[in-house]
This record gives sequence, C-alpha cells and structure tokens, in this order.
Amino acid sequence: MNEKIEKLKASIERDQQRIRDLQESITQKEKKLRQLELSEVMGKLNTIKTDRMDVLGIVEAIQNRDLETLMTLMEGDTDDERGNQSADKLGV
Repeated sequence: MNEKIEKLKASIERDQQRIRDLQESITQKEKKLRQLELSEVMGKLNTIKTDRMDVLGIVEAIQNRDLETLMTLMEGDTDDERGNQSADKLGV
C-alpha cells in the first residue's frame, strides 16, 4: 500500500487507542469520585451521630425534602424532646 495510507492508518489507530485509554481513565476517576463523595457523606453522618442527632430522621427529611423537619432535627430540639420522653418512660 501507499506509504501515506499506512501512516494515516497508524495515526488513526494511535488516536483510537488514546481515546480508549482516556475513556478508561475517566471511568476510573468517576469511580474514585463516587467513593470520595460517599466517604465524605459517611463522615458527616458519623459526626451527626456523635452529636446524638437523629440520623435516620435527618436522612428521611432530606429524602422527603422536608426543610422544616430537617432544620428542627439539625438544631437538636427533637433529639432533646425524645431524650426526655425516653427518660419519662423509664421513670427517671
């Protein structure tokens, strides 16, 4: 075949390989990004949990897009009330 044709075919193959490599790299980076985001969310949830906040209530409020409930839970008002109710039930 013509030398120009061979060079062009080789150039196309190299470009296609670079595209495949970039696509794989992007896939790996997206996976790492999801893992980092999940780690960050888990860290924040653990912080909320150690502050004795109602983690499940907070997640539910977020899912329901219930800003009022979310704000109440984040302020800790509901947690204190629940704590008092639990103490009352135990006769404390």
